[in-house]
Amino acid sequence: MKTAHRTSAGMLAVTCLLLLGFMTGCATSLPRAAADAVKAAFPQASIEEVGLDKEDGIDLYEVELRQNGEETEVTVSPDGVIVEVETEVFLKDLPKAVADAITKAAAGAKVEEIKREETRAVVRAGKLVKLDQPRITYEAEFRKDGKELQIELAPDGTILKTESEDDNED
Repeated sequence: MKTAHRTSAGMLAVTCLLLLGFMTGCATSLPRAAADAVKAAFPQASIEEVGLDKEDGIDLYEVELRQNGEETEVTVSPDGVIVEVETEVFLKDLPKAVADAITKAAAGAKVEEIKREETRAVVRAGKLVKLDQPRITYEAEFRKDGKELQIELAPDGTILKTESEDDNED
């Protein structure tokens, strides 16, 4: 009788967790410390989706949030260290040097997306290392000459990296 009760309780718990994951759109459950850190940093946001990634042997959760109609992606460790915060921004809201550099690089092409990335910790040699000061970069995507281009910029407008992909590539 006790075994049947435990089995029923266990099945109920699993069903509730699966239902909760389905209702919130979460395919992966977020550890308590990670969830608490995200909630503390973004108290008005709702969690839309959670994914799990592994970087150099370290589990990192990618959490998509929605707040005031806008989307933010937060990367957080299982123990609650916020590694990166990525938000979509508009050209008009950027520092002038960044906006000018994106406009020049796009050279008339339509800028499809701009993101502000705030890196608070990095993975080095299989360990998560918190940065003394967050590192801010910007990423812009646009199409030009049949290619999708992505540039990464420093806050002073310096282009740090450029990536290109042909529209014909898979």
